[in-house]
Amino acid sequence: VKEVTAACESRYGVTPRPEWLPLSLGASDLRVGQLLFTDGEKDPWHVGAPRLDPSLKLDIVHHMIPGAAHHEDLRFDPPNPRPAVVAAKKLARDSIRRWVAQAAGVGHEVLV
Repeated sequence: VKEVTAACESRYGVTPRPEWLPLSLGASDLRVGQLLFTDGEKDPWHVGAPRLDPSLKLDIVHHMIPGAAHHEDLRFDPPNPRPAVVAAKKLARDSIRRWVAQAAGVGHEVLV
């Protein structure tokens, strides 16, 4: 957070408010499951990603995409997609298939 603050102050003349993120996102107190968060390594806000409590045993996935920018995993693939983005898209598909299969009461391998 210190590096992001210094960069924002230097480049834009503004000071980020780290305390704003927990207030705006409910302090990352996630108690529901079947959520998928992806962040690109190049996104400055990835430092504010929700902190997940593994003891709650909720099906929440947070995936950091190395070298990626904002929403890169949501765009159409270029002719030669980067492996990290392909892997992020696969993780999203697999997670959604698993959740749909659980809701339908079938194995996720049935959903193609």
